[in-house]
Amino acid sequence: MSISQLSRSKKTILAADDQEGQRLIFDLMFSSIYDLVLLKDGKEVLDYLKLNPPPDLIILDVEMPEVNGLDVCSRIKRVGRLKEIPVVIVTSLDDVNTKTLAQMSKADKLISKPLSGKNFSAIVSEMLNKVPQA
Repeated sequence: MSISQLSRSKKTILAADDQEGQRLIFDLMFSSIYDLVLLKDGKEVLDYLKLNPPPDLIILDVEMPEVNGLDVCSRIKRVGRLKEIPVVIVTSLDDVNTKTLAQMSKADKLISKPLSGKNFSAIVSEMLNKVPQA
């Protein structure tokens, strides 16, 4: 790790899932390593992004109240200051339609639930390392 990396603050992950248990898993997996913003629906994500600096990575569940994760992803990818943020879609749905919609929303990665801790952590790390450095 370089001195410039040490002087930077932690990277920020915004994760949204309407299931409290899944938010707890995200908290246990990532809060000691990254700054973590946990939200429960797509509307909260959109509101957060309007008022706060962009996170380094966004994790969205597909099935959420208000605005689903695929719609949120599609909106994010259309906003200039947000479109380069990697978006990981997580879902318990395993059908061709969901995969097609994830591609159409320009999601960077689609991962099926249940999440495997070690594999999911590796994917998150990989996606964060793709973030353009300032």
